[in-house]
Amino acid sequence: SPALQRHYAVFAYRPAPGQFAAVTMDVTERRLAEQETQRYLNGLELLSGAGMRLLEMSSEAEILSYVGHQVQSLLSDGLVIVSAFEPSANCVVVHAVLGS
Repeated sequence: SPALQRHYAVFAYRPAPGQFAAVTMDVTERRLAEQETQRYLNGLELLSGAGMRLLEMSSEAEILSYVGHQVQSLLSDGLVIVSAFEPSANCVVVHAVLGS
């Protein structure tokens, strides 16, 4: 029920001719747990794929760009700043700004 912000399972059956019965169960907690599990699995899939992809990359610029885009894909509306410390210049260098 969107108005109540709850999820219900409804089971209807006919116990005898001319009769109707329904059982309603609040399954909100189960649905929230399923959604959390799915987010967790999506994160694991992203990390696994990212790890394999990073192993194939050779340049720092390619790695930083890839990491920035992956972080941006996790955010619905945010700003990602990809930077790295440059020891030779003793400063942080911004490599990319992604998002709005």
